[in-house]
Amino acid sequence: MAGTAWLVQRLFWKSPAFFSTVIAFAFFVFYKVRIVPEHFWMTRRFLPVILPACAIAVTALAAAIIDAQGPVVGWLKGSRLQKARPALAGLAVVLVAALAVAFWRASTPVRPHVEYAGMIGHLARILEKSSPDDLLLVEARAVSDMHVLALPLAYIYGRDVLVLRSGQVDHERLGAFAGWARRRYRNVYFLGRGRPLLSKHLGVEQVWSDVFWVPEFESVRNAYPTTVKLKEFRYEQCRLVGAEAATAAVVPLDDLHLVNFYEIERDQRGPWRWSRGESDVLLTNVTAATRSLALSMESGGRPPSAPPAVVEVILGGRHLGRVTVGKGLQPYAFAIPDDLARELAASEKPATLRLRVPAWVPRQLLGTPDDRTLGVMVSHIEVSSAPWPRLLQPRS
Repeated sequence: MAGTAWLVQRLFWKSPAFFSTVIAFAFFVFYKVRIVPEHFWMTRRFLPVILPACAIAVTALAAAIIDAQGPVVGWLKGSRLQKARPALAGLAVVLVAALAVAFWRASTPVRPHVEYAGMIGHLARILEKSSPDDLLLVEARAVSDMHVLALPLAYIYGRDVLVLRSGQVDHERLGAFAGWARRRYRNVYFLGRGRPLLSKHLGVEQVWSDVFWVPEFESVRNAYPTTVKLKEFRYEQCRLVGAEAATAAVVPLDDLHLVNFYEIERDQRGPWRWSRGESDVLLTNVTAATRSLALSMESGGRPPSAPPAVVEVILGGRHLGRVTVGKGLQPYAFAIPDDLARELAASEKPATLRLRVPAWVPRQLLGTPDDRTLGVMVSHIEVSSAPWPRLLQPRS
């Protein structure tokens, strides 16, 4: 402040733009006694404007101490001036050196830091799984930080990218927009948590899922950030297709429709997933004509010391029944009451199918390294308008 006052007094009318810009920027950044993370990375204000101006002001204060026309030297006359000149010069050097050392120490944590280091490699994965002929829709800023990826995808790699305005999805409107976009682009992809997009108006196919962490300087309020933390990005890349895919009889075993299941596994019988003690399936294909539901399940080598694999099936909050699942993948069918089907069909939200089963931990009962809490193996989910789903109908 002292150096700025000295400069303004002597040079303001020679460089009014410089002083007006610096003072205005500093006022609007620091008019509240509060530190927010953006102050340390605000390239349009702090780093290129305020910080260099502060350095100039400090240097001006040091120069004012030894300036022959300055106020300090003006107080000295004759022999006292000659004796005081080295002391004044030393004082100026000490002032600048002390502030330089303080700034150097304060900036030690951030000097070697690279914000979001490694992000380019993760962007490359998205670019590999899409093309310039595709449209990328990105999750709203209020929901997650996926908008951070949208900016380089659009401005550096030249992809057509749109960020959703709100986390509240108007399914009918989005379905109409996706239909329009599919006629103009090869594919329409969504980056983010695709589960809120599930509805009868739009088909959502998961093509890729990823989770990664990048270094980010800590974000604290009213304190000085000093450490680096890891920022998580967890998302699915989903292809938006027609509504007919959303109402297909077979429910895919993806991360969108299955909640609280373990990762998908495959063997000679095909893909399947382990459920937990309580797992959910989101159904968008229940219509007023739906009459039955079939689940292909297996107990999965449950030891005798574990409780029986009695699966309780609940759809839309209503109990459909329970069944004891045995060895080997087998289909188990459940009837859906007419009034429940009509109620679920009238809702815009997906119907929740809940599976409850006494869980067991292989590490505790078998001594293996597997410490997962396992329910049953689920390999196929199908709804049907027939009393018996196609999965259970006799083969010709």
